[in-house]
Amino acid sequence: MKVFTVEDVKKHDQNSDLWMIINGRVYDCTNYAPDHPGGAEVLMTVAGADGTEGFNDIGHSKEAKEQLEGLVIGTVEGAKTMTVVEEAQPQGQSQSSSAKSTAPSTSKEIPMPTHQNRRLIVLAIIIVLLLVLIMYPIDPIITEIERLEQLVREQDSMSTVMNRNRTAGDSFGGLGT
Repeated sequence: MKVFTVEDVKKHDQNSDLWMIINGRVYDCTNYAPDHPGGAEVLMTVAGADGTEGFNDIGHSKEAKEQLEGLVIGTVEGAKTMTVVEEAQPQGQSQSSSAKSTAPSTSKEIPMPTHQNRRLIVLAIIIVLLLVLIMYPIDPIITEIERLEQLVREQDSMSTVMNRNRTAGDSFGGLGT
């Protein structure tokens, strides 16, 4: 496998030439970027840099990690490497220090939302939906409910009159029971 320096990888930070480092391995994501589920913009924030922390924090599926392994083109000089599939671990657990990449950190690391931030985003979406529901004009709905209540009251009144007539023996045209 070819060995690259961090400086080599830094040169590949464009949409048309997008490399990144994850766990000490170098990946060419140029052709994959348009198909990335989070969008090419997410990959561009770490183009030419070390995206190990962001990649590991996001909790990618095993299939995503296997797909990434198809993009590996080499390793970073002097870095301890491991495949992203090997390092897979349950979400919420941190990597041991021996498994972390020893590649020098760059200033272009990807800021990925934590689990707590994702929960806040979901909560914000729910609040917006509730506000939309509250602001929806409910006058037509209330008018329809009142009309239905009036129909029920009228039905009850008619039932009461019919029951009185039956009791008096005058139901159904005066025929007795």
